[in-house]
Amino acid sequence: MSFLITKAPLRALLGVFVFALAGTDARAQEAATSREYALKAAFLFHFTRFVDWPDSAFTNDLQPFVIGVLGDDPFGKTLDDIVAKEAVGDRRIEVHRWETLPPEARCQILFLSGKDLKDATKTLESVRGRSTLTVGDDEKLPDHGGMIGFAVRDNRIRLRINAKAAGNAGLSISSKLLRQAESEGAH
Repeated sequence: MSFLITKAPLRALLGVFVFALAGTDARAQEAATSREYALKAAFLFHFTRFVDWPDSAFTNDLQPFVIGVLGDDPFGKTLDDIVAKEAVGDRRIEVHRWETLPPEARCQILFLSGKDLKDATKTLESVRGRSTLTVGDDEKLPDHGGMIGFAVRDNRIRLRINAKAAGNAGLSISSKLLRQAESEGAH
C-alpha cells in the first residue's frame, strides 16, 4: 500500500517539518532548499529507528549500517553530521555517495537523488532482492517499486510509503510510522 503521512509522525523525534519555500531572491530559495534537505537528512536517520532489517542485509557482524546517496548529493555535510557517532544496534552508521551504483555496493538505505523515474526504475531493479530501503525525492517513486518518496505539500515534507515493496525486500516498517499514515491507494 502507498501511504501519505499527513500528521507529524513521532513528533518528539522528528520535530516540526515546516519550512519556508517562499522567497524570491536566490539566497532565500537556497536557504529553503538547505532547510528542506536538512529535514530530509533527519528523516533518513530516523528511518534507521523505525524500519527493521533482516540479518541477511549484512554480510557479517562487523559491517556498518550504510546510508547511500546516489546521484547529486543534496545533503552536503548535513547528513554526515546527523549520523556522526550514531549507530544502529552495534553497527556504526556510514554515508556512502555514488554517481552510479556499483554492482557490489551494499547499503541499507539508498537515497535516489535527482533521478527521473526512468533511471530510478533501473536502479530499483538493480537492488531488487536486497534488503535496501529505497528513498527518493520523487513522490511517485513508491508507484514504481520504491519504498519511500518525499513530497512537499502545503510547505510540509510528506512521505509516501510503499509498505508492500518494503515487505517484499524483507523490511518491516514500524506501525508507529504507518499508524500516522492515510492510505493513498493500494499498491
